[in-house]
Amino acid sequence: MPRILSADVNKTLEPNLQTLREMGFTEAELHLLVASNPCVLAHPLAIPRLEFWQNFLGTDNRKDLVTMFRRNRNLITLDIDSGIAPKIALLKEHGLCDANIVGIVKRGYSFILRSSKSIDELLKWAKELGFDPKTPMFGQALSALCHLRRDAFREKMEIFKGLGWSDEEFLAAVKKAPFLVHLSEENLRETMEFYVGRVGCHQSYIASNPVLLLLSLEKRLRPRQYVMEVLKSNGIVGTWSLCFIMYLSEKKFVERFLHQYEEQVPKIHKQYIAACAGQILI
Repeated sequence: MPRILSADVNKTLEPNLQTLREMGFTEAELHLLVASNPCVLAHPLAIPRLEFWQNFLGTDNRKDLVTMFRRNRNLITLDIDSGIAPKIALLKEHGLCDANIVGIVKRGYSFILRSSKSIDELLKWAKELGFDPKTPMFGQALSALCHLRRDAFREKMEIFKGLGWSDEEFLAAVKKAPFLVHLSEENLRETMEFYVGRVGCHQSYIASNPVLLLLSLEKRLRPRQYVMEVLKSNGIVGTWSLCFIMYLSEKKFVERFLHQYEEQVPKIHKQYIAACAGQILI
């Protein structure tokens, strides 16, 4: 934003910076905020708009405020009375509480920057699909649908049907994992082939646990399945479910399946690292 160079240091930049410090922002938070959204220093109405959102958040956690303005770079340019208040009122009319509204704005995707008409249409569409405005999942649905046309949604449903899913299974899966609608056909087919062909899962299990389809095939699914196969070949067999194995955080997976069995399978950790790096054919 080169035009920040034309802002008056003594009348605009320094006073705004001092006010931000008085609002409680740390130097590290200020670096992130200003680097990603220089308007917070140069815009004449930046401070009152930041204060509005800080009050709306209802918390002293300025980290959330920094996240909000980093992901919505043009948010600072919107007038509160004409550009924000009517949209917040619209969201509340559809049954969203303040906490869910904050969650939606924090996610970004330029949702709050859209026209009121566009927001109203998205809210109605999410409701049509069965999402409850009172739950956090509603915000995920809006984020997923935000840049998707209805005809593209129908096309995605046809792709799933081509893999043997029913309309009901697809819609139920989207309610659990809204971002399924953004999976490419190639990625979807490869991941389904992995689960059904290599792991031996029934399609109904995947449909009931659709978040499995959102996990990285190369960075998580194949390396972790490789580890389980190595453990099994060394006589280590457990009753762990596929979801348990794949949903674990990286730290917990390493502790649970690598560190715990390193004595019995000395090279397991190195093999896992190699698998994640694509150095082992899996």
